[in-house]
Amino acid sequence: MSIQLSDLVRSWRKRLSLKQEDAAARLGITQSSLSRIETGQQFPDRETARLFVEAGALTAEQLGQAMVATPTTEAA
Repeated sequence: MSIQLSDLVRSWRKRLSLKQEDAAARLGITQSSLSRIETGQQFPDRETARLFVEAGALTAEQLGQAMVATPTTEAA
């Protein structure tokens, strides 16, 4: 069983003892976007994914593995 991107992001935030709004501000995204990513309702776009890597929330390898493991869905 692989670790989900949402779990990695949530673990990073909790390791730093940040509330979602504080972590989102650090990343430069909205709290609601972070919430959707942490609950697995949304996969980060390319720019947001880059922000996660730069912030140390994910490694490029973890991001790549998550992208391979995430099924694609058509936009509504």
